[in-house]
Amino acid sequence: MDLTLLSAILVGAGCLALGYYIGARYPARIFISARLPEDIAVDGNGKKNDKPKVALEIEKLADILEDFKMVLVVRNDLKMGKGKISAQCSHATLGLYKKLLRRAPKALNRWEMCAQPKVVVKIESEEDMLVLQERAKSLNIPTHITIDAGRTQIAPRRRRRMWGGVYLEVMLLLLGLLVMAQVQESVQLRCSHPTHGVVERINENAGPYIGLVMTFPTEELVLQTSGFFVPSSYIPWVDLAGRRFNIGKINGTDVIYVMTGEQTLNAGIAVQTLIDTFDIQGIVHYGIAGSTNDSLNIGDVSVPNYVAFTGSWKWKEFKSAEGGLTELKFGAFNFPEKGENLLAKIDFTPQQLFSAAKPMEEVFWLPIEPNFFNIATTLQDLKLLQCLNETFCLPETPKVVYGLRGSTADIYLDNAAYRKFLFKEFNVSTADEESAAIVMTSLSNGVPCIVFRGVSDLAGGEEKLSATSLSSLAAMNALIVAVEFIGLSSKEAVILDH
Repeated sequence: MDLTLLSAILVGAGCLALGYYIGARYPARIFISARLPEDIAVDGNGKKNDKPKVALEIEKLADILEDFKMVLVVRNDLKMGKGKISAQCSHATLGLYKKLLRRAPKALNRWEMCAQPKVVVKIESEEDMLVLQERAKSLNIPTHITIDAGRTQIAPRRRRRMWGGVYLEVMLLLLGLLVMAQVQESVQLRCSHPTHGVVERINENAGPYIGLVMTFPTEELVLQTSGFFVPSSYIPWVDLAGRRFNIGKINGTDVIYVMTGEQTLNAGIAVQTLIDTFDIQGIVHYGIAGSTNDSLNIGDVSVPNYVAFTGSWKWKEFKSAEGGLTELKFGAFNFPEKGENLLAKIDFTPQQLFSAAKPMEEVFWLPIEPNFFNIATTLQDLKLLQCLNETFCLPETPKVVYGLRGSTADIYLDNAAYRKFLFKEFNVSTADEESAAIVMTSLSNGVPCIVFRGVSDLAGGEEKLSATSLSSLAAMNALIVAVEFIGLSSKEAVILDH
């Protein structure tokens, strides 16, 4: 037999014998902590303790939430270099990751699916960091602390700490707190949505945005042909909830516009989608409306300070007693003589307004945001269109009118008697099908909103001028006012920021 081969066999046999001897003499404890899962403990005799650690509280939230973020808190008083901070953040991320992998895998998976969002912030002292950690623990938010050995940039501080049963000389806490927490208010789509990444880039690339809202094609067409809106060269649009949300600028201001579709349900859904998805700082709504006020002419633009939903009724029994609400008695409109009517009467009822941090309240008149309204009042001398073309012009120059009231209902109003009733009982000057829904949705979300409505018809009143193209002129005049407002509000925001 070859001498080299014999030597190898003897060495191998010797190692095997030595390993058997050590294993029999000393229970395997040397590498036990590295080999066993974190949730399996080992007693002093090297035996497993199969009591698993309790799942972290955040694991329960993973069943109802999708958006999580990781927060890294770095001590600013240590004056570490950028490379050192990056290294310690990496240590901390891995440390918390391992903890969550064992005790909150579902929450961890949600975080990974959402592109692993991380936020790095600073804190000024060790004491503040420890207070923050205790606060996080009280809220059942998992934490992890990274302690550096102090061999490079920062010398260890002479402070004794108990660590793993042994007193060690260690430096101050370096990367204080790493938290994985629920995102309280998100302007992102859920992570599994196919356009989540696109929306995230839209919000990161620009904004906050003004949400510009119109309701039907004629109103959108005047914007598209006006040249006021400059589409983004980065991401010009994204389709959500069956609607196209267009990204760009007006007067240098970041804007996202959407055509909602007609009537209150469509308007409310589209505005809620706009606010939930994008970083919206205000809603500007323009469109056309019928006039219920004889002092408003076709082409005028109304800027209401209140709007109401007048399409919510309580239908009363025949010959029922009068209540405390405004009533419409059908018998009062019998022709040729007033009298009784089996349809009896209706009460106009208020709406339930739900908003953040406030109890539900019943309201009839929905207010326009005061600051927005004050800015709009500076546009009273704005020049509006009077002529459709070279051969047809309105008899009077259109004007901007402020401080009126608007009415909204899922009804196209083309009735002189009901027009007169609305003005007499509620003092409303315009009637449309969406404004109240847009204002109410904005109020519920705490987003300021303003309305510009151009008069396109007299809602059933006698009118000498009647042409489909009048809708385009009214929509264009409302757009002109909205565009000027966007420019002014942007300047006002800059002044307030300074």
